[in-house]
Amino acid sequence: MSNRMQNREAGLSLVELMVSLLLGMILMLAILQVFHNSKNTLVLQRAVTLMQENGRFAVKSLRRDLAIAGFSGCRADTYVSNIVTNSHQANEWHLIGPGFVRGHDNAAPNGSWPQTFRRKGSGGLADDNTDAIVVRGGDPGLSFDVASSNLTLARITMAGDAATVTANFSAGDLLFVTNNLCSRQAVFHLDSVDGQSLVFGGLGATGNCSSNLLPTAPYVDCADTGSLSNGGAPLAAGSQVRHYRAIAYYIGDSDSGLGVPALRRVVTYNNGGVLDYRHEEVVEGVETMQIRYGYDIDGDGFANVQVAAAATVEGESWQWEKVVNVKITLVLRSTHATETENGSDVVVEGLTIPGDRHLRTVVSTLVDIRNRPPRPSS
Repeated sequence: MSNRMQNREAGLSLVELMVSLLLGMILMLAILQVFHNSKNTLVLQRAVTLMQENGRFAVKSLRRDLAIAGFSGCRADTYVSNIVTNSHQANEWHLIGPGFVRGHDNAAPNGSWPQTFRRKGSGGLADDNTDAIVVRGGDPGLSFDVASSNLTLARITMAGDAATVTANFSAGDLLFVTNNLCSRQAVFHLDSVDGQSLVFGGLGATGNCSSNLLPTAPYVDCADTGSLSNGGAPLAAGSQVRHYRAIAYYIGDSDSGLGVPALRRVVTYNNGGVLDYRHEEVVEGVETMQIRYGYDIDGDGFANVQVAAAATVEGESWQWEKVVNVKITLVLRSTHATETENGSDVVVEGLTIPGDRHLRTVVSTLVDIRNRPPRPSS
């Protein structure tokens, strides 16, 4: 009886203990593997969601600004005069040339882009294998009515009280004026504010090369000094003045400092009476931007071809006034590498991005240019 009790109280054998430990370890490893896989799946889902959100935000920002390119509150085919000094100089990207949308292609030589957002190959900020686009026009926000003008004295008297004028305008502003008939527009530099009057200088002034705000040709700038004479027809009551704005989108480094690419933009602003440029990050994770322009060859208002910026179309030199829409393709990249194997190469508009451990997705949008200037004569 005593021997039987002793046998029943005996513990596990060494073999049984080792088997138990082995089974426990296998179970623990299985649990850890499930946890690891779940974590990786969650990380991938978050990365995909973030890319999609970034893509939507980037497209929304680009579409918003492109939709109001050339906005003046008037019809699209208004003649434009740009009398700001040096408006004909190539580096004045915020002013140069007819057309309210202008682009720069990645295939263009280094040094050909404006200095403000020059490519890294030329010591600038923009990535080398991407495009850039410039959008210009009147600010769609507040507009201010004109009471009268004396263009010989380069003076516009605004409706309303002096306090309102002083609160909304400052020396150094770039302004966009449209006459009361919506037939003429002009971009000019504001030299000073005198009570209710905007004084913008005239021929020989530092800010403007003329005081003629009403052009008689589709587009006139400071290169056409023979066509710009002081004075000109006055701006009648009902004409409107609004702030002029210019924005350039490009791809550069994110502000995070982690080597992540980002969609960026540079915006003009008045810095204490001096025109200045502010660089802003729009959204991170945008690796490249490829742009094609819908070009209207026959003048029917519809694009005949989609081509890169400044391409030769049917043997004629590029004319920005003939661009009727813009197709923008963005490649978005996860901000961090994943634990997956290298992905496939991504090819966009002839540009190949080698696959690596980052996730990528492609989004594109097509935007019509609503406010197009008059077409040049053939």
